[in-house]
Amino acid sequence: RTYGSAVWLSRTCAADTIRVLGNAAMGNLRHPSEPLAWVRPFAAFLLETRVAQLAGNIAAGSADSGFVLRPELAECVRGADPTVAAVGAADLNEAVGTLTGFFLLKACTQSEMCDACARLRGALAWKSAH
Repeated sequence: RTYGSAVWLSRTCAADTIRVLGNAAMGNLRHPSEPLAWVRPFAAFLLETRVAQLAGNIAAGSADSGFVLRPELAECVRGADPTVAAVGAADLNEAVGTLTGFFLLKACTQSEMCDACARLRGALAWKSAH
């Protein structure tokens, strides 16, 4: 059992430089000493900064979120972007048996001027409440 997050990248990490590949986080629980007056959210994968690559990860049985992350910035296009390759099985990130499968933070941080769109690819959630 893991109490809290299995993988945590704080917002002080350098954006777009870290690759999170091929990890499994199972049975993430809220710590018994956590106060109940205010519930602090957590995730199996708590990624407060944008990562360079996120693929092949699984979050199973988290008592809160499977993945909390900042999606990648992308060009705003109407319809499907024909330049983006199809997602393969090795590129998927999977959340199963979690309260929330994927929760997206704002793609831009406060220090950036952001008029771009955001993109999330390879997200698969099943048997999750949200």
